[in-house]
Amino acid sequence: MFQSIMPRTNFANLSYELISKVVEFGTGDGTDAATGAIVPPSATGLLAATHVCRSWREATVHNATHWRNIWMGSLDSVRTMLARTLRLPVAVAGSLSTEADGRKLAVVMNQISRVRSLTLKATSEALRALDGRKRGDALILESLAIERVDRDERVDLSCFASPKLRHLDVSNFDFDEFRTLLSPSITSLRIAGACVSTTTGEVVQLLHHLPNLESLELKVNLLPTVKEDALVRTTCLEGLRRVDMAIQSVGEAELLAFVSMPHVEFMRLSILCDDDLQEVMELVRRRFEGDGRTEFGGCTFYAPNPTSLHVALTPDVPGPDFPPQVGTYLIFDNFEEWDEYRVVDVLRMKFGPTRTAAWISAVEHLSIRNARAYTEISTRSWTTLFKTTPNITTLHISHRGTSVFPMGLYYQKPVDDLWYRRPLFPRLESLDLEGVWFRCSSRLSEQDQGDFLERLIKPFNRCDTTQHIKEFTIRECINIFQEDLELLQIVSRNVHWDGVEIFKARNDTFEEGVDFDLYDEDDETDGEFEDGGPEEGEVEEGEVEEGEVEEEEPEDEEPEEGELEEGNTDEGVLEDGELEDGEQSLSDDEHNDEISASSGQKADDTHSGARGEDITPPESAAVLKTKEK
Repeated sequence: MFQSIMPRTNFANLSYELISKVVEFGTGDGTDAATGAIVPPSATGLLAATHVCRSWREATVHNATHWRNIWMGSLDSVRTMLARTLRLPVAVAGSLSTEADGRKLAVVMNQISRVRSLTLKATSEALRALDGRKRGDALILESLAIERVDRDERVDLSCFASPKLRHLDVSNFDFDEFRTLLSPSITSLRIAGACVSTTTGEVVQLLHHLPNLESLELKVNLLPTVKEDALVRTTCLEGLRRVDMAIQSVGEAELLAFVSMPHVEFMRLSILCDDDLQEVMELVRRRFEGDGRTEFGGCTFYAPNPTSLHVALTPDVPGPDFPPQVGTYLIFDNFEEWDEYRVVDVLRMKFGPTRTAAWISAVEHLSIRNARAYTEISTRSWTTLFKTTPNITTLHISHRGTSVFPMGLYYQKPVDDLWYRRPLFPRLESLDLEGVWFRCSSRLSEQDQGDFLERLIKPFNRCDTTQHIKEFTIRECINIFQEDLELLQIVSRNVHWDGVEIFKARNDTFEEGVDFDLYDEDDETDGEFEDGGPEEGEVEEGEVEEGEVEEEEPEDEEPEEGELEEGNTDEGVLEDGELEDGEQSLSDDEHNDEISASSGQKADDTHSGARGEDITPPESAAVLKTKEK
């Protein structure tokens, strides 16, 4: 095939305009394509374009638009690139650590009148190099991001003040150091790592003078306002659309009580879980209630690790992107595995339905991504939380999310001495499982009562309120076989399986520290119990179960014939939930089939009360003991 090859000499004959277009297309504008940050010219290929030939060098060097984004390399390179930009507005970025680097900043400050964007990461020594030097005014500076890497001495940032400043990002500075930078023109403000903590009232006063603020990010420690001080003036930020706050104490949460945000589209709150969690969440709830955000359409739970829980509350169906870009995003961090129930309970108490607002009870779309429960009390808390969301119509579960459903999609409801299974989500229409482990083993013959498949199917076989899911989707799930589809027809008649067979053994699981066999089918979940206390029907150390013969102890007195020892049940008296001989109940199988969570350890396979054992009546136990003695 004929192919025309252009001689090299023809490249030199191209016009300057065409060469500039080629250079701009090949090298970009001097920023990183992914992050948008300014990078050295060598990283973009701009310097390579100047080495093609003399014509290309002249066309590239004399085009000021190629050099308008300046990286502060050597002192000579800074001067050269500033000269190549002629009088065009420029954006400057760099890292300064020594006094010599401060001289580079001084060169830039001589041209500050045409700097529109400045991004610095500097030490106090480099910033102090500006003291006493002649410099101009920042007339067109629109964006300033400055981070101090040390905290040696105070510095003066007033030289960066601009009447057109719109984006301000300061890190590791005192409030007094950057107070002069705050301008009514600011629309985006980020403050992180302030050296000296200030009070909530002082921050509210700063925000009061920013009427055009649209985005606010605070990563600082604030002290609660003392009641004896002057009253804090509340403020309303009508234009605020995005809020990102780190709440480590009541001081930061108190800010929400003084700042009204009626038109916020996205709020991200990173909450440190400590003794103030209840008080912090109460302030968050009041802010939501004051701004009218009391109903949510979608809810997503995500646990990236055992000590963190992310909760996304969105006005509509949760999107595929996580974290979301609309709604409320709560990050609960720094709690122990056994304290997970505290976070779940706080969510239920503060965002549960009330007489005046629906809160999470209005949620129709629920997604459980990697959330899990490590202890039995955590599974109880999750179940109680799910009971407050009766309007769920679509449910998405992925990866570890099945561990928060110890009895599948049902729960047990006690009625007198009987137990009845009820669906957790009575209006559920669509179930989507993604990356879920249906079995612990990759062999079909190895079925385990702790398997999610068993927990999912069994309640549908024995339930007192039937539920038929319209759509059931299975995607990229593990240890599911073609034979299982027939079993899953009891859950839904429309089962959509992608046909992908992924087989893994228990040792291959990515869920380190999580045992799939969390549940012993003879344990009962029969209501609330105090932390650390035994469940109803559970035997504490030192007590005697029904039908169990106590070992002989010479020191104990011999009981009289017919007398029952302490802890045994008298004939004719039934324990809670116990049925007389011959009495039929749906709860018999339910007690045997119930699955309850353990604290991360495997259930004892030799449980004394397992099904099929012959249990000696209590009166026989006393007789046997008397005969032995």
